[in-house]
Amino acid sequence: MRNRLGLIYSILVALILLIGFWWVYFLVHEGENFEKLQFQRHQTDIATAYYMFETSSLSIDAYQPMLEQHFPHLQLKMTDAGLTIVVDPEIHQAIHEASERKQRMFVTEGAFFILLLLAGTSILTLAARRERDFKRARELFLAGATHELKTPLACLRLYTETLQRPELDSSQRDRIYGSMVEDVDRLENIIEQVLSVSSEENIGSGEIETFDAKNEIELIVEDISRFTTENNALIRLNLQDSCYITGDKSDLEISLRNLLRNAVIYNSDSAEISVTMRKNTGRLLISVADNGFGIDKKHHKRIFESFQRVDNKNAPAGSGLGLYLVKRAVESLGGTISLTSNPGDGSTFTLDLPATEDKK
Repeated sequence: MRNRLGLIYSILVALILLIGFWWVYFLVHEGENFEKLQFQRHQTDIATAYYMFETSSLSIDAYQPMLEQHFPHLQLKMTDAGLTIVVDPEIHQAIHEASERKQRMFVTEGAFFILLLLAGTSILTLAARRERDFKRARELFLAGATHELKTPLACLRLYTETLQRPELDSSQRDRIYGSMVEDVDRLENIIEQVLSVSSEENIGSGEIETFDAKNEIELIVEDISRFTTENNALIRLNLQDSCYITGDKSDLEISLRNLLRNAVIYNSDSAEISVTMRKNTGRLLISVADNGFGIDKKHHKRIFESFQRVDNKNAPAGSGLGLYLVKRAVESLGGTISLTSNPGDGSTFTLDLPATEDKK
């Protein structure tokens, strides 16, 4: 079905462009035909003027006023061969220039028309591709999200049934309880990302205030310390003196939480993460660097789009929403996000935010 629609669309585009080129070709030749038609009319007028002179008894001097009255664009000339009637050279040149102007006008209009057709066709093609990519990404997301939801749910069901066994000792029960909490956290994270995308227009709609970025970073790292400890990850902070930014605190929290979680998840068993903050000519640069799997350069732009994931056999399945939410949150703060990464060399995400004067 999709191939058939693509074929029909290609045929329609080809027909539209063919009509456009034919229209330009027709108009250009209309300009040439205009000049030919005017010259043919002049030849007819010359023949008529000769006939009138030959059938009249007027002299050349007496015929001149009548010729100017009926054919002002013709002139009488005496040559060795006798009387000659010709078109006024200025009239002839004016017709030629008018023909050239018409041709230039037709070419310009035609070229503009074809450009409009090409632009419209490109927009339609881009829209169709984006719709196709979005549907494909959404299907992959639904498949991935379903798998991600089913896995912890199945584990929770198994753990619940296991806890009913009377022969379990306290250490085994504690270990199972810990695994259950981990799966619940995993479910919460997936649901939070889906809900965030569903209400993404609310990003940046919270309370706008001036706050200390250093303090917020420390609170966020402390808040996810249990998650990092359970996953044997180490976070090192290298923060300069307090630096203030203006915006919604939750946007900075969304950005750093997702970046730190990704740095832990898409990594080996011993993740080492560095969070650096520094001020540079009125800008605040916050970098999150890890020693994880890394990302190929061809994926650097795509991973910030919704429902996009990078296939990595070493990485767990994800929703493909985290970095999309990061980008939206950073833009809400008036900043940008950049990535430096290569496969096997880890990744460094840098937030470039506008700094604010220190609070008094």
